[in-house]
Amino acid sequence: MTGVEFRVVAYLYCGYALLLFATFIMAVRRGFAARRLARASALLRPQMRDALVDYLAGNHDLTRLKDFVRISWTDTSETLLGFQSTVGGSALDQLCELTLDLTLAHEWCQQARSKNATARRTAFLRLAFICGFEPCRRVAGELLEEALEDPDPEVRLAASRGLLKTGDIRDVERVFEQAVSHSLMIRVLLTEDLRRYAIPLCEGLIPKIVGAREKSRILAMLDILTAWERAIPLPALALLLDDRDPEIRLRAIALAPMVPYSAEIRNGIMQALSEDELDIRLAAVRSAARMKLRESIHMLAHFLRNGPAQLARAAAAALASLPPSGWTTLEELAGSSNPMTAAEARAALERARQVGA
Repeated sequence: MTGVEFRVVAYLYCGYALLLFATFIMAVRRGFAARRLARASALLRPQMRDALVDYLAGNHDLTRLKDFVRISWTDTSETLLGFQSTVGGSALDQLCELTLDLTLAHEWCQQARSKNATARRTAFLRLAFICGFEPCRRVAGELLEEALEDPDPEVRLAASRGLLKTGDIRDVERVFEQAVSHSLMIRVLLTEDLRRYAIPLCEGLIPKIVGAREKSRILAMLDILTAWERAIPLPALALLLDDRDPEIRLRAIALAPMVPYSAEIRNGIMQALSEDELDIRLAAVRSAARMKLRESIHMLAHFLRNGPAQLARAAAAALASLPPSGWTTLEELAGSSNPMTAAEARAALERARQVGA
């Protein structure tokens, strides 16, 4: 290797070393800057909280709060959002109105249009907090509805929760469509938020979903309704109890105890008890017990005498939940010559009597 080549290699190594050193210095400076910001926030935020408490207590002089916004609108935003779990009613409306007076809501709307997914998530989480207040909802405009199609699931989730804050049934239905049409994660996270709107949804959108006969959406809808664990008016469930698809039928059977009693629902459960598929029978046994269907006692006794172990155990538990006729049947079966039948009957009867005592 010639002297020229040695010098070139040396220059390259020196350049690389300088680049590494510069990168190190920049990282150190960023670390110092981040620590300075953290210290500044730690000092500012208690003062911001005090100012917000004064505002909610009736001191509507915005001078101090506007100064905080000029110093750090991010810290002001986060401090204000910290009140969302502690205030409600008129105090919440005051906070929402304050975001307009301090132009924070407008800044969040600008941030919501960012190409950066993290920035959009933050913006929509903040907008979701204030969109129950109609003036703030008007400022957000169509942003929340447009965000339902955002590629980022966290943005869609935050936008959905913001729309639910409006209480408008059209917005609620949009969010329900979002829940039944997207991922399981979105559905699980929105289920409890949607629960309070069960009645209007059952009267409007849900029967339309049943009528559309789209399997994936019907299954998702049934999962949400079952998770609500509350009484719901859904006459259309009778159609699903007779559906050809076993998955739909299975979920419909599980939901049956939560809808008003009717001859169609009762007949659907009784029919399911006669199905060949074990999962369907098991679901029907549990629903018959929850619905207190005394006309199912004969079938339950048959399962306890002749069914496989899992079905026999479920039937025994169902009979135990139907006194006095169910208990009488268990007492008779406790003397069966079939040891499994007798054991399951005695165990179920003993558990029922302990609970009753």
